[in-house]
Amino acid sequence: MAAAGDAKAAEALLEEYRVAGGRSKAANALAASLDKQISNPYELAIQDISPEYVAQSKIVRDLLTRGRAQYLNGDYDGAAATFKEVEARDANNPEAKLFQTRIAEILGGIHAQNQYKTRGQMLTEVDQGWERPKVFDVSTGSEIADAGDSSTQRKLSSIIIPQVNFSGMELTRVIETLSELSVEYDPERVGVNIVVLFNREQSNPRVNISLRNLNLDRILQFVTQQVNFAYDVGADAVTVAPSDGLDGTSNTITEFFPISRATVIRLTGFRDVGGSSGGPVDPFAAPSASSSSGPSASDEVEALQSFFQSAGVNFDIPGASLAFDGEQLIITQSRRNLERMRVILRNYNEVKQVEIEAKFLEVAQGDLDELGFNYTFNRYSEQTTTTTSPTSAVPVRFLTTTVNDDGVADNTTVFGTNLSGSISTGAGTASSTEGNAWRTSFGRLITDPTEPLAVNETILGLATSGYDTDGQEISSTVQVQEGSSTMGGRTLAA
Repeated sequence: MAAAGDAKAAEALLEEYRVAGGRSKAANALAASLDKQISNPYELAIQDISPEYVAQSKIVRDLLTRGRAQYLNGDYDGAAATFKEVEARDANNPEAKLFQTRIAEILGGIHAQNQYKTRGQMLTEVDQGWERPKVFDVSTGSEIADAGDSSTQRKLSSIIIPQVNFSGMELTRVIETLSELSVEYDPERVGVNIVVLFNREQSNPRVNISLRNLNLDRILQFVTQQVNFAYDVGADAVTVAPSDGLDGTSNTITEFFPISRATVIRLTGFRDVGGSSGGPVDPFAAPSASSSSGPSASDEVEALQSFFQSAGVNFDIPGASLAFDGEQLIITQSRRNLERMRVILRNYNEVKQVEIEAKFLEVAQGDLDELGFNYTFNRYSEQTTTTTSPTSAVPVRFLTTTVNDDGVADNTTVFGTNLSGSISTGAGTASSTEGNAWRTSFGRLITDPTEPLAVNETILGLATSGYDTDGQEISSTVQVQEGSSTMGGRTLAA
């Protein structure tokens, strides 16, 4: 039996031999050998004595392998969870404890930066708090954003949810789900606050709807209309409440909209005086003389309501109304329709009107001559003086007067368009010669075209007032002899 490997069976036979009285040395030696063999732990198979331990060891081995892979790839949270499971199965596993220590050190270093991050953020907020409020005049600048036209409405339109499927779900749970989905599918990860304004214990209808690839605004429309509820978009949140209409419209509110007369004309097509017009009306046009009376107040209200109705503002909902007192619109509508009207009126009110007043003064060409006065004065000098004055558009003439005083002949020539009284003869005997003057290329006026000229000087022709061929103004010339002449002229009043 011992040779076959069954030490315990051999030991049992040897005990029977001893009981029978056997005392041989060989039996004692065999007994000692069997006792040593049975006491050797290496002779025992662990699968036989602890099968549960063997099975658990295999599970722990697989978990340790997975945890090390997560650790090496940077999945510290997953690795920590795996090693915690190892400890739950084997509380004394040293490898799991070692890796958990390493993960704690790595995460501790990362989270230690939160202190510096939070400190920096708080200091930045303090620095920003020192910024003083600013007031800007935006009446003539960029478009003023209305309170209702907030970022909430833009987010409702921009958040696209791939699919929603609500089957018998309570409305409050649907709203909570949509609020969570708005954060998930918002590119900025901000989402939209959706608040219920009703008692869920008294009214909490169930929703059955399935939608795909719609924005959050359309999804809320379908959900609320199905259960006869309504939602309003505020500046920072969306509220859901029971509707008092049959199509899911919200409660109505009243607002006042100031409106100019020009805007009323553009919206209605009515003139200030006269009947309605089928086409566009010029707000600057003068009232028609053939019209006897303008549109009545009820006609204007009906036309305004028709315009807003065609622009997408529904006045068929319960409680909706429009009134006009001549200066402002009094609108009772849902909040969404009021926002639509605000956008429409803002675009029409931005049209600027300019009033231009012009005055025309008719002045005849000859009237300028009547704005001056004539002047005369005597000169007594020892030199000859030449003076010029503008002339009108008539031929320039000359007047040569010869005065014989005490046997001495003095010749005086005057050029001009009106030569009467130009030369005073005094007490002597005088004779005169008059004719058309000639103009030379040097700008001189001469009386005889045959008289000798200077070098390179030529005769241009008869002299007239106006401008010559070189663009120079032609003026009359007066030569005054010493002590016996009178100069005259005309000065324009300032």
